[in-house]
Amino acid sequence: MLVSGLSEVEVEALPQDLPEKFEVRLEVLEEIDASITVADLPLSEGVEVLTDPDELIARVIFQEEEIVEEEEEVETFLALEEEPELVGRGEREEEGDEATEEEED
Repeated sequence: MLVSGLSEVEVEALPQDLPEKFEVRLEVLEEIDASITVADLPLSEGVEVLTDPDELIARVIFQEEEIVEEEEEVETFLALEEEPELVGRGEREEEGDEATEEEED
């Protein structure tokens, strides 16, 4: 699994020397625990990196497959989607409805 670290690197350079982006080759990440740090970035002349050179940009790690119990997840989901509780009408509303029904007859 590829784990990413930094997404931005702070550099110092003249405006015309500022890099638009850094391109790195991922072939160095063929093995578990291989990594790319700020120190591995290719720099053009006149560009100084202000970010710590040991900062991680990307790393390959081993992660065991997680076994997911789908039935338990479905049961939990269904338990969360219970029917809403119906609340009865208040006595005053019922009395008012009865009076309206008697007037209509």
